[in-house]
Amino acid sequence: MADQDVAKAVLVGRLLIDWQLDQPMYRAENQAAAQALGAGPWQDFATLVYDDALDAGTALSRGIAVLQSIQDEPWATYLYLRDLYLPALERLTPEQLEVVRPALAKDLLRDPRDALTAVRCPVLAVFGEVDVVQPTLISAARYRQYLGEAGNDDVTVVIIPGVGHDIDSTTSGYAQALTGWLERFVTPTTTSP
Repeated sequence: MADQDVAKAVLVGRLLIDWQLDQPMYRAENQAAAQALGAGPWQDFATLVYDDALDAGTALSRGIAVLQSIQDEPWATYLYLRDLYLPALERLTPEQLEVVRPALAKDLLRDPRDALTAVRCPVLAVFGEVDVVQPTLISAARYRQYLGEAGNDDVTVVIIPGVGHDIDSTTSGYAQALTGWLERFVTPTTTSP
């Protein structure tokens, strides 16, 4: 990719992060990059990300419009706009955005090592093989590492083939993994005649 295309992708990626934070991390870098790139959808996105006066409904509709306008650009391929961001944003109402945003901000800034190195109970960690939000193999290895640092040797990691980030009780393979893991803790009972 051309350097300018890489700069566009990096800028929009950082804008997506700042859009989810109460206290943006990349404001100065992003505003400088947007100015260097000149007019374009990245300018529109930067404006809405850093405009505290915008109400949630306006920010959401404008953000979706900008992301839709760039989703098919070759430089936006690895931002996962079509597969990740747009479907999630299009399902949100402005009221939900106001509730979800602070929770997302906490998750983006949290270091999982802090929590995982304190866990000493049995753990089942389930990942999707084709997760575009986080690198599955690296995340699974870090779970094992951090839980091991806690002295936890009862760690089961399951990677469900062909599954992405959104795993829930309806995800193929999840119920089987959970049931199999839980069965270790159930003592069979016998009934007397």
